[in-house]
Amino acid sequence: MKEKIKIFLQQNWFKAIMLTIIMVIAGSTFYWFQWRPSQIRKECGIKVSKTATESHLSPSEALTLLNFCLKKNGLEK
Repeated sequence: MKEKIKIFLQQNWFKAIMLTIIMVIAGSTFYWFQWRPSQIRKECGIKVSKTATESHLSPSEALTLLNFCLKKNGLEK
């Protein structure tokens, strides 16, 4: 198996480099547009939920706080 990979890389080094670049770009795109926003929303939700229960905030105040957290982290305009 190692020999097949070695032969492939020797014969198709350009394809291997392009495949690596495409995989890095796809991974970075997934992180930036899917993983990062979901983690920010989760963290903001936890923070707002904790703050709202401790401070007895109304739902509209909690929503305002959530929007502020999302804006601070670059998800909302």
